[in-house]
Parts: sequence; C-alpha cells; structure tokens
Amino acid sequence: MAGIDPRTQDSYPLGVSRPPLEVADLPRPEEVFKVGRLGPLQVIQFVIGPSLIALGISIGSGEWLLGPQAVGSFGFVGIGWVITVSAVLQTLYNIEIARYVVATGEVPIVGFGRVPPGWKVWIPVSLLVFYFAFIFGGWAAGAGQGLFALIAGRVHSADELEYVRLLGIGLLLVVFAITAMARKVSRTLELANWFMIGVLLLILFVVTIAVVPGSVWWDGISGLLTPAAPPAGITATQLGALAGFTALASGLNWYAMNHYRDKGYGMGHRVGFISGMRGERTEIKAVGVTFLDTAENTTLWKRWYRLLRIDMWGVFFAGAMIGMLLPTILMSHLVATTGKTPTAANVPTEPPRV
Repeated sequence: MAGIDPRTQDSYPLGVSRPPLEVADLPRPEEVFKVGRLGPLQVIQFVIGPSLIALGISIGSGEWLLGPQAVGSFGFVGIGWVITVSAVLQTLYNIEIARYVVATGEVPIVGFGRVPPGWKVWIPVSLLVFYFAFIFGGWAAGAGQGLFALIAGRVHSADELEYVRLLGIGLLLVVFAITAMARKVSRTLELANWFMIGVLLLILFVVTIAVVPGSVWWDGISGLLTPAAPPAGITATQLGALAGFTALASGLNWYAMNHYRDKGYGMGHRVGFISGMRGERTEIKAVGVTFLDTAENTTLWKRWYRLLRIDMWGVFFAGAMIGMLLPTILMSHLVATTGKTPTAANVPTEPPRV
C-alpha cells in the first residue's frame, strides 16, 4: 500500500464487515519521534523498537533447543540453510504485515476482519490460534522449568512439578507488573528487550569466542550460507520445527506487528497506543486511518517504508541469525569435545559439558 486514492475525501471503504477507514495525511517521522532530524543515532534512539520486541519473543525454542539439537546431531550442512531460508521468509512476512499497520493504523487482527467473509469468522479464528499457540501454559511452563534448573542446577523431579508451576506463574506476574506500571507499554517492552537481548548476546558472544575455535565458526557461518539438501536421518518433523521456530513462530508473527501502531509508525500515529497504569490515557480509534494519494504522502510513505525495513532487516533478521549462530556453534564444539549427542531430554537444561 504505497498510497491510496480514496473514493471520497473523508473515508475509504476497505474490505467487508468493517467501517470505512478515515482519511488524513501521513505524519512526518520527525513529528512522530520529536526530533529535528533523523540521523543514524536518532534512528537507533527513537525509531528502532518493534523489531526488538519481536526478536525478544523469538529467542527461545529455536535458538536454545531445536537449533543446537539439530546441529549437534546432524552438523551444519543442510541445517544452516533451513535456518537462513526461514529467517528470510519470516522477515519478509513481517514486513508485509507491518506495511498494513503503517498504512492504516489498524493492527493485523482488525485487518483480518476486513477479509471475506468478515470479522465474525477471522477474528475468532485468529484469537483461537493465538491462544492455543501462546496462552495455554506451554511457554510459561517451559520458562518455569528453565528457571528451576538455573536455581537448582538440575532438572526437576515429578514431585517438584508444583514448584515449577509456581515459578512459571511468578514469571507471568513479573511480566504483568512491568507492563502494567509502564507509561507506554510498547516503549517499556523495547527498553526491556534492549537490555535482555544485549546482555544475552554479549554473554553468548564472549563465551563462544573464548571456547570455540575459528574452524567451527567458519563451519557455522558457511552452513548458514551454503544451499544443501537436508542431512540423512533427520525427520520432516525436526525440519519443520526448526524452520517454524527460527526467528519467530512462522505464521503467528502478525501479533507482534501491533507494536508498529503503538510506536507511532505512519498512520499508527493517528490511531493511538496502549498506555500503562502510569501513562497518559489515550483513546485508540476503533477504525483505522489511511492517507490520500498525493505527492507529499508518497514521499513520506517511502520514508516510513525505509524505516520499517531498517528496523526489520537491521535488527530482527540480523539478531535472529546471530541468536541462532552462537548457540549452534557452541553446541557443535561441545559435541565434538565430549562425544555426547544432545537429545530432547537433555538439551533444555543439561547440554553436553566440557
């Protein structure tokens, strides 16, 4: 949507079952981010953000479990290429979903409601898929297991399951407190992910540099860049899981693109954002806003689209690739030095040790 020529000057009908979009001019990025000019430093300080939230969500099952287990068992050849293709496709998917948000200010699930046969079908389906994927306790339980292992230094036993559940609940409450006490929820999540991702990748980088020889680094990097058939013995389930959980859950990335509206990208600035308990109360428009197809708006749209691509390729894609590379080459070196192969049972909490 590089610009829309509306049928009227004050509204634009789009899709089915939803009211027409309002019409206004695109804001200038400098107006949104309250800066005199947008140089590289200002882009880092004020523009980059939604991709960090998506990246923070993504670093988990693929990077810590599936990638290291696959590479430790089968090597880099044919595995690394799957990782790269998945990360590229998911970045492209994210950009296309985010373009709708930037052009209309509507979050993806609202946009789905404009697709025939309408919101009565697609919004309940989208919510159901989302809840099954993320809300029904799987990720919280996994986080509780990881925290228990970090505290106790071992995997929990059957009679300690209740402690694991309590740790998972406690982590959920911590996340709720952080977001509830924020002035602007998306900004707080950005800052939290700046810190967590930065610390995580820095520690991984230092450890990997210290213990992994250069030849293994080269094997990992070349494996990511060299097209190859999947290795013998790997199953379709393993390949599908690796592709699906590299970067962010394939196909479900759309919900993380909501943050482009709250960040104020494009027409999101005209729609509003979610504030925390301490923030200024803002009203989020029930219907999105799009822009007239004028020369000025076309120029502004190109600027917004360029910022979106910088955010996605420069942070999300690069971070996802680095986040997958470091644990996999570390695991590959550990397997080579210990002779122990990672399995689904030991990779979450007890990887092979030197």
